[in-house]
Formats: sequence, structure tokens, C-alpha cells
Amino acid sequence: MIQVSPDTVYLELWVKTNTNGSVETRQYLAQFTTGKMIEVQRLNS
Repeated sequence: MIQVSPDTVYLELWVKTNTNGSVETRQYLAQFTTGKMIEVQRLNS
């Protein structure tokens, strides 16, 4: 379970893949106290 605390930041990153030129949208939760980045979900557009 991910606790969303004041030190947790929600990130949405767009990553361009070199294979077929498509762009992936990756959503992360970054926690600064633990230094971890947790990938929430991956969407292909």
C-alpha cells in the first residue's frame, strides 16, 4: 500500500521509445524520505 504523504510527489512522464516511435505515458509516485520511485501504471498511446 502506498501512503500518499506530503513528501510524496506524483509524476507523469512521457517516454519516447526508439523502436517504433511511439510515446509511452508512465505514472510514478516518488517518495523523498525513502528515495523510491514506484511505477503506478503504464499507458500506451
